[in-house]
Amino acid sequence: NITAVVWSEGFHNVTVWANDSSGNENFSSISFTIDSIYPDLNITSPTNLSSSTDTGLDVNFTRSDSNLASCWYSNDSHTVNTTISNCANITSVVWSEGLHNVTVWVNDSFGNENKTSVTFNVTEVTAPLVVTSAAPTAAGGRGGGGGVVATIGGGDVKIRINPTVMSVAGVINEVNDRDLEIINDDTKFKTVSIVILDDGGFLSMDLSTLSFRLDPGQKNTVKLKLIAPEVPGTYSAKIYVNGELVLIKYDVSSKELLFDAGIVVSEDLKLLNRGDNLESQVTLIPMGENPRLDVTTNYAIKNFDGRTFLSEGKTFLIEGEKTFKKNFVTGNLPPGKYIVSLELIYPNGVAVSSSHFEIKGRGFEIKIDSSNYLMVFLVLGIFILIGFIISEIRRYKKVKLHKVSRKR
Repeated sequence: NITAVVWSEGFHNVTVWANDSSGNENFSSISFTIDSIYPDLNITSPTNLSSSTDTGLDVNFTRSDSNLASCWYSNDSHTVNTTISNCANITSVVWSEGLHNVTVWVNDSFGNENKTSVTFNVTEVTAPLVVTSAAPTAAGGRGGGGGVVATIGGGDVKIRINPTVMSVAGVINEVNDRDLEIINDDTKFKTVSIVILDDGGFLSMDLSTLSFRLDPGQKNTVKLKLIAPEVPGTYSAKIYVNGELVLIKYDVSSKELLFDAGIVVSEDLKLLNRGDNLESQVTLIPMGENPRLDVTTNYAIKNFDGRTFLSEGKTFLIEGEKTFKKNFVTGNLPPGKYIVSLELIYPNGVAVSSSHFEIKGRGFEIKIDSSNYLMVFLVLGIFILIGFIISEIRRYKKVKLHKVSRKR
């Protein structure tokens, strides 16, 4: 048998000959194609996490493969595995109001498969408009920033959610159940759409509750199931309910708990300006028979998308309960919501704890809604008028000075 050849991608024609000592010869041929390359796939519009008032919004994508076979898509729990004729764009769907998560798949005739997803919000009002004017940021992310940020509109403010931040603690391979209350404060019914984004694949819910109707004043309790991963650590997730954001952090420790570890950021220190130090308190409590152990503390700061911005560790001997202050520099953190986590690693176990905080931008922020947008635009108009007057005064002085110099 031919077993030592590494075949390149593409078409191959192999012929094998054999003969005997009498000169009799025979041969046999076979043709085959090697294709292990996944089809290329990219959603070009709409932009991920964008908003639109167009219920007939097209989902456009590009795909390429020399042996392209088929394409199909799924939309939340509404439409599952719908074949796309000729692998063309998705143009005939009428989207309901709310958040949608569309996944497009493509495969080739050799079974290679690829997929990509996009999340977008269909609203009954104009999508949020963001106007930004900011000074350049210094190298390394320290200093600078700020400016004016004006936001018009937003998510579905008539949908009330409780809680908006969920902190859960558990141990590996454990299942924890939590409730998420969604209330319709509007005077008309709402179609509620839910999209889950989590960095560890630990969060799930009944597919039938991903989209539902909510009458005026009605409350619906959505059951969330958190399945702890096999590796200890702090995991995060985001849930979008009609564009409104719910944040979840999940601290997963090992089953053999010989230590109780905690990292706490007090409520009055959770909102920071960029560059401020994050102040926390760490508590380590031995729970086993031998309180004298070498332990390692690993700290990390990451956002709710799972991106880590800071990590550091230290190994030391602990001989009893220990409480101390721990500060973190936040100069490299852009404005947003974050998690600071602690992993206490000791022989045969890991204790995990975390706390959340928020970085706001320097300068000032104006949030514009229907109640104050006229006032904000009036203020911006006054600034423009003042700038124009100053410019005219300077031009007048230059002209006057030029005339005086000519007389001389």
